[in-house]
Amino acid sequence: MPPRKPRTRYFTPIEANYMLRQLMPAIERAADQTRTCKTLFLQLRNNEPMSEDQRVATAREASRLREEVRMVIEEFHEQGVEVKGLDPPLIDFPALHEGREVLMCWREGERAVAWWHSADEGFAGRLPITDAESGAWEWVN
Repeated sequence: MPPRKPRTRYFTPIEANYMLRQLMPAIERAADQTRTCKTLFLQLRNNEPMSEDQRVATAREASRLREEVRMVIEEFHEQGVEVKGLDPPLIDFPALHEGREVLMCWREGERAVAWWHSADEGFAGRLPITDAESGAWEWVN
């Protein structure tokens, strides 16, 4: 029997902002690790001068960081949170808005989850979450 796809967790704006605060340390750490990993891989790809031992150590460190980031992303997905990017960080929270599946989103530099978009439109179609819409967000978990 094939494994079942996990049920989508839908967030309200309040839940998404609570989850964001809980995940922020891991988001910041994973973003830093991603940037460091990219730098290390660039050093290797550009054949920067280093001894063979340094090259091996650099490759190991880059692989270790990449695996740590992968594990953080997996943990986020298990909690229902979608990681769209880490350099810069961009996080989506599935939601139901007026009966439609949408994504509330947050990106680095924003204070809170304050935007949403349809899955089809993506980031470019972001709309603000307004207080007037508070009843339009459905809680189904």
